[in-house]
Amino acid sequence: MARFDCVVTGRPNPDLLWFRDGTEVLDDRLHKIVINEDGISSLIFDATARSDSGHYTCIARNRAGEDRFEVNLNVTGMYSSNTDFSRIIC
Repeated sequence: MARFDCVVTGRPNPDLLWFRDGTEVLDDRLHKIVINEDGISSLIFDATARSDSGHYTCIARNRAGEDRFEVNLNVTGMYSSNTDFSRIIC
């Protein structure tokens, strides 16, 4: 699982778009895009795979201008449902 949060404010309320490596990420069975009442836009991955690795950008745009938040996701492996997380040291 992975989650990116982007806090957005503006008048008028900005439109929000998420991109991975320049391609728009759409709300689908693999990715959930949620905007709460506090203006926080979240891109949520229920499960991640190496193919999800990349450069992610959240763009907020209204008639007054545009701003962006950028982050990299690097998925190096997958855990099975029986992984003992108590033995993983961070």
